[in-house]
Amino acid sequence: DCAAAAPHFQAVLTHEASHLGALFNLGNVLYELGRDGDAAERYLQAIEVGEASGWHTLVYGVTLAISA
Repeated sequence: DCAAAAPHFQAVLTHEASHLGALFNLGNVLYELGRDGDAAERYLQAIEVGEASGWHTLVYGVTLAISA
């Protein structure tokens, strides 16, 4: 359940704002909830903290493309 998962990922980010897995998984959850803009922000945060690469960048790009 995406709606139930979101607070758990947000809790992780409260303790470690640059946690790559939490950023991308929260982005995925937000995307599934129809919150494309919020999802793209999470993907961008992961890229900005320098932790994202490879498929993470691809997921971010695809999200931006479908959100436009």
